[in-house]
Amino acid sequence: MNTKLVLDGKYRIQTIKTAGISKDKLSEVAEQIKEMFLWFAPGSTDEDINRRLCQHPEAFVDILTHVESGECRGFTVHYTEQFNGSWVMFRGGTIVRDRSRGLYKILLHHSISAEKQDFVVAMTQNPRVYEALRALSTRGVVYPAVGVSNPEEVKLIAQEFCKAPGLDSESMIVPGVYGSIRKDKEFKSAKDHLVEKFFAESLGDDAGFFVVVSLR
Repeated sequence: MNTKLVLDGKYRIQTIKTAGISKDKLSEVAEQIKEMFLWFAPGSTDEDINRRLCQHPEAFVDILTHVESGECRGFTVHYTEQFNGSWVMFRGGTIVRDRSRGLYKILLHHSISAEKQDFVVAMTQNPRVYEALRALSTRGVVYPAVGVSNPEEVKLIAQEFCKAPGLDSESMIVPGVYGSIRKDKEFKSAKDHLVEKFFAESLGDDAGFFVVVSLR
């Protein structure tokens, strides 16, 4: 486990590798993120949380806490694999509160580096998350995008890393993956009105995009 202070020391990020940790430590980590997890996905069980934490042998969880209160304000689970000669990071969920404080961006940049990864992939139905993921690419290269065809390499990455059934590798839409999460109005807004329109016109209530970002 390693720890880093961010935002002038007001927040702390702890990074823990979940593979091989003891049941007691796993329960401790799960308890730390439980309130945030249930805030985002009401009705989730302890088994659901443990499954998310241990989704891959190389899974890491980054836990963001407020130093003064000790409260968990966000977390993310991610792993990196080599595929077809590229290093691809899969982000299996990034949940934050206080988005306006830039906490989502801080969690993204804490673990992502163009020196370590070639691509970052994630599932989302939130246009603001899409904007944040797109910003990881210095050239703004992200799929799907309006009027852009997905290269074969991107389709293969999506097919490999998308674990939910029903992926359309042309549109990158995955149906029915968000049936039990919060759907506040804020999740449908974006700074870029073209992105907001893209999401509104493409996705049904429970569908999401499988997003592939190039860091090259």
